Amino acid sequence: MSLAEKPSRKRPRSSYWLTRFVFLRLLGLVYFFAFLVAANQAIPLIGENGLTPAKAYLGRIGGSFSSDWEAFLAL
Repeated sequence: MSLAEKPSRKRPRSSYWLTRFVFLRLLGLVYFFAFLVAANQAIPLIGENGLTPAKAYLGRIGGSFSSDWEAFLAL
């Protein structure tokens, strides 16, 4: 049987294209709002006047250990 004689097998069209389209768009919307809320909650925690400013925290941690390597391992 040559290539020209082989019956072509076409992939059946998906009947769920609209469902897939809507589902993926709604999932994207959920992720968008999740990241928006996470960013909104993280802004007060980050920065110089945050809940635990990194500069002050690392200064306290560094002062209680004899070397930087020991402080790094403790974190």
